Amino acid sequence: MKVVEYSSVFYWAMQTLGRVVFFCTQRQRLEGFDNVTTCGPFLLASTHRGHLDPYAISVILPRRIRWMARAEFYKGKLSRRFMDLSGCLSVNRKGPVIKPIRRALRLLASGEIVGLFPEGEVVKGRNSVLNGATLKRGVCLLARRSGAPVIPCVVLGTEHLNRMGPWLPARRGYIQMACGKPLVAPHEGRARDLDRAFALRLESAFRELSANLGGLEREDE
Repeated sequence: MKVVEYSSVFYWAMQTLGRVVFFCTQRQRLEGFDNVTTCGPFLLASTHRGHLDPYAISVILPRRIRWMARAEFYKGKLSRRFMDLSGCLSVNRKGPVIKPIRRALRLLASGEIVGLFPEGEVVKGRNSVLNGATLKRGVCLLARRSGAPVIPCVVLGTEHLNRMGPWLPARRGYIQMACGKPLVAPHEGRARDLDRAFALRLESAFRELSANLGGLEREDE
């Protein structure tokens, strides 16, 4: 996997542009941001209800995030360049993941924030962790090996951003985001048991954050 060093200027420029657009179009309800600003390097584990989740989170949160992204987003020349400049890490879900895991561990060790979506893809309804589904265990492995805390993040409203209405002026869109307290993975015991137990803690944290935002109405599939 070829890693192109990201451009901090490009990241901050895109973040600034996004903040201007969001200020003009989106109402926002934000909770638990002190958990993000006072924590050092950490894994940001977010729910994934819309394709624009990583951009919305990067715009709203004050600190820079290095996202783990699906290799499919790197197929086009322009999209690959955008992902590289943004500092994303390509992950081939159908191939070996050793290189991106090692890269993420190095970034965490150097003080960076690594973002990922432990649901694996955009999910809604019964497939969402907020409605009782389980998480993939990659985030547990990274937390256990790095020793870095995991901050759970719930984002609601981004699933509507694929329509024109929320982007019109007069702040018609509405995004809710809540970040939970840092969770540290245990290290003593069998890896499989540790990851299972930590995944249960994360799932519980996601549902509690969603409930604090007012809950999530179940969707028909």
